[in-house]
Amino acid sequence: MIAQTQIIYMKKWGEKKITIRWLIISPSVARSPEVLLAAPFTEAIDIWSVGCIAAFLYTGALLYPGKSEYDMLRYIVETQGQPPDNVLEAGLQTNRFFQMERNFSWKLKTPEQYQKETTSVPKETRRFKFRSLDRLLHFQPGILNTRHIANKAAKTSDVQKFVELLKGTLHLDATQRMTPCQVLEHDFSTMSHLEPLHDSSSHVQSCFHMMSTCSNKTTLQSLCRKGFDPLALSEPHDDEPCCSPTSPEVYEIMAQDERSDPS
Repeated sequence: MIAQTQIIYMKKWGEKKITIRWLIISPSVARSPEVLLAAPFTEAIDIWSVGCIAAFLYTGALLYPGKSEYDMLRYIVETQGQPPDNVLEAGLQTNRFFQMERNFSWKLKTPEQYQKETTSVPKETRRFKFRSLDRLLHFQPGILNTRHIANKAAKTSDVQKFVELLKGTLHLDATQRMTPCQVLEHDFSTMSHLEPLHDSSSHVQSCFHMMSTCSNKTTLQSLCRKGFDPLALSEPHDDEPCCSPTSPEVYEIMAQDERSDPS
């Protein structure tokens, strides 16, 4: 299932022609909180998707496999807590999933309340339920069952760095989420935390051997070290506002429409 968000196409010179287009945002199982809430979003939604995919590769199951937007938000809240107020207040669909309490704080609607209001029945589709992302530190205890001290130390450190990276990519506030360069420069990506154990751990040696194909000096990782910002390539020109499907300035320039427009 693909997330689809309506965006408005507006003529660059005037607003005489307005049509509705559909913009494919991200796979539903990797949708960030701001997308689920219909709040303004940036490229940070892709980093959230990276985190969801990384969690899937580690556990073998989807982290938030909800069949509905409510279920996905419920899973996120149960594992990571509620999105910050600034995200909730900016969402066009927040009132659909959350209610304002008497103390002016947001609270996720219960499954019973949501079903009563929408007739949609919430379902439990998770294979694993995590009350915190830190629970992933103990998800695979078997990998630490080794008598080799160096290998055990390397694997323990590796899991810790992975969960640290995961929490950075799945930050509920998109402005605090890791950037592509930060992901590439993280210890888990560079394996710098394993270097001191290289000579004494066969596990570390196998890790570096498997990753040797990624050592090309012209990779994005090396460019990031030189100050290159990959997001700058997608920045709009001064006369082309950023896409935000929840703001009135949103528009999509479709080349075929421009050519077919008689004006």
